Amino acid sequence: MKADGTVSDDCGNFEPYPIVLLPVTDPANISITVPTTQQITQAAVKAITLDSAQVSVQTYCVSCAPACNDTLDLGPDIILCVDSTLTFDAGPAFVSYLWQDGSANATFTTNIPGIYWVEVTDACGDKQRDSVLLTLSLVADTKLADTSLCIGESITISVPGFDTYDWSPADGLDCDTCASVTILTDITTTYTLFATTDDGCVKNDTFTVTILPLPTRSQTIEFCPGDIVTIGGVDYTQSITVVDTIPGTVGCDTIVTYTLIRLPFNTGAATVQFCPGESVIIDGVEYTQSGTVVDTVSGTAGCDTVVTYTLVLLPYNTGSETIQFCPGESVNIAGNTYTQSGTVVDTLPGTAGCDTIVTYTLVLLPQPTRSETVEFCPGESVNIGGNTYTQPGTVVDTLPATTGCDTIVTYTLKFIDTPNSSVTLDCPDDIDVAVDPGAGP
Repeated sequence: MKADGTVSDDCGNFEPYPIVLLPVTDPANISITVPTTQQITQAAVKAITLDSAQVSVQTYCVSCAPACNDTLDLGPDIILCVDSTLTFDAGPAFVSYLWQDGSANATFTTNIPGIYWVEVTDACGDKQRDSVLLTLSLVADTKLADTSLCIGESITISVPGFDTYDWSPADGLDCDTCASVTILTDITTTYTLFATTDDGCVKNDTFTVTILPLPTRSQTIEFCPGDIVTIGGVDYTQSITVVDTIPGTVGCDTIVTYTLIRLPFNTGAATVQFCPGESVIIDGVEYTQSGTVVDTVSGTAGCDTVVTYTLVLLPYNTGSETIQFCPGESVNIAGNTYTQSGTVVDTLPGTAGCDTIVTYTLVLLPQPTRSETVEFCPGESVNIGGNTYTQPGTVVDTLPATTGCDTIVTYTLKFIDTPNSSVTLDCPDDIDVAVDPGAGP
């Protein structure tokens, strides 16, 4: 009903129809009958007074009266994703709403699992009620953490529970639509995962895989000829530069650059002099003649030493000596006694240097001799070698020598011969004349 006192059809089903204003006791519910046999229910905006000719009322479409055929449907039970909020909507077609918590809105928002219901009343006064079960998704709310890898390492990430997956970028991934992916990349990369479930749960996360630089170091190894340096299972015997990767027990592997230096042999020279009859032993080998020997002497520190030995067999020291000795004497050489002339060779041990071979010439000197005639008068005596002789004869005696050999002296003892003579003696009385026996006429 309009203020001009007519009833109009907003839907255009019938022409405006004038009505008579009547006082009512319940302006909230007014029913009138119109020629179109359409029944309408109208609610007055304000009380109608009896003395007023102007009444403001709402306009109703008599041909659009509520059919009251809307059905309440909150939908199926819902699985709510973690960290999500859900709004239930009962729809706008009802006059009143009553939710389980007493609220009266057409919608209800929550993120708590449970049973939710709403009771609605339509324009016809009919009531409907619907309920729905709200549960939380069992899909874990996994947060993809940033990680660091060494070059050549990989990482596997699994995010189960979703129905579709989209990993990006695809570089370094073995699969970009799988629940589990293995990442192997040589550059630092930021990845994004967008995953959904058929229930509408969505996961959108970003993480960064940082590729760490490999630590490096260098090392110089000096080794001697004949030695072997093993690096990474490979043997090296010459100078060279080798690059190897050492697995890291903690952290990344280490790239090591080895500079191998093969040192030269230490060298030396020695001259070894030795005497006849001696020998020289070098490295277990015995040498008795002059020559050159090369030997390797193990080093106690550093490399071995290659020594060139010059072996010199020295000649014997020699000497000669003439030994003169007198008859009756003897010569002792090296414990042997010699009493005759001859040649004797003997070796004299050297106190320094080699022994000396000495050739001895033994000379037995002749016995010095001489003869001497000793004349003496009868009645006299001759003393030779401590012996007294009074008669003529031959006496052999040895005179000790102050130098040289003793002298054998043959003494011929004889009386002095008295020549024949004429002697006139004028003798005093009583003169004794002594003459040697046999010397007188």
